[in-house]
Amino acid sequence: MTTTTKKSVATVTPVKEVETKKAEIMSYVLTMPDGTIIEGSTSIRQFQANEVKKFQNSGFQVKVSNGNYSGNIMIIDGLKQVRL
Repeated sequence: MTTTTKKSVATVTPVKEVETKKAEIMSYVLTMPDGTIIEGSTSIRQFQANEVKKFQNSGFQVKVSNGNYSGNIMIIDGLKQVRL
């Protein structure tokens, strides 16, 4: 009985570096009335377009919760507003 073993050869093709924009990150630290501290970060995103007023905003939005406290943080970047 003869066994044949084949060596597998992996080839690596270099990938072109794609120029990407650096993600804009917002970090936050919240101190609640009971002393609880919530830390985190979120990246910028586009919000739903306002078809009536003909513009679209971008900004930061994150839901935070810890124990008895929960809510949303929303910050709009007025410089990134786009007219439709």
